[in-house]
Amino acid sequence: ASHGLEDDVFRIVPLPLPTGGVLAISQNSVTYLKEHGSSFTQALNLAGMPVDPEEEGRTTAIRNETKLDILLANCSAVVLSPTVILFSIHPTGRLYLAHLVLTGRDVVTDIVWTSPGQHAPAWELHSWGEEFVCLVDTVGSLSVLKTTVSKKKLPSTLQPLKRPRLHQPGDLPIQSQKLKELLSVHEQLRDVYRFLRSYTFDVADTLPTLGPLQCMQPWISEGEDS
Repeated sequence: ASHGLEDDVFRIVPLPLPTGGVLAISQNSVTYLKEHGSSFTQALNLAGMPVDPEEEGRTTAIRNETKLDILLANCSAVVLSPTVILFSIHPTGRLYLAHLVLTGRDVVTDIVWTSPGQHAPAWELHSWGEEFVCLVDTVGSLSVLKTTVSKKKLPSTLQPLKRPRLHQPGDLPIQSQKLKELLSVHEQLRDVYRFLRSYTFDVADTLPTLGPLQCMQPWISEGEDS
């Protein structure tokens, strides 16, 4: 079964728990799929929008983000955390972070894109936890990028709701201890979901070109000194 995927999907990226699910990458869009949860497709340029978004048989909702004008053809991607995927775009080398927006512990409702910078376009990306990214570019040079965890504020349209007004202007506020505790928990949770986990990158080391490389797989030998 196609599960509503686009015809030109060229990569499936599994996402670790607690987020779970997979991100299917095509040239003009991405689709988030989860076995027990809602799925959606995000169009990243005009070519990613179907002629008829409500066509019969379509099983995934379409999110229109064509204003981003991102083309994912031949891109490389690597998971940095359960909610963040790093992309290297061809031919410009522009780096993008796809932030999965959660409502709850593992419910993905949207994807926000940010760009932390630019590098040589990558054939392959590999991550070592959240600390380093190894980028092999199209001419064979290898760069080790040091990551620094940061955070970005969610767009206003995705901000969690503010706490409701519990009394009218001029009325005495309710002062029960239980209510104060609940309001405090609400504010703490709201602060958590107001921001996205993000990263900045600095080049920590480079190796000279070894000639054009189209595939690189890091290999670590256990029990031997490197």
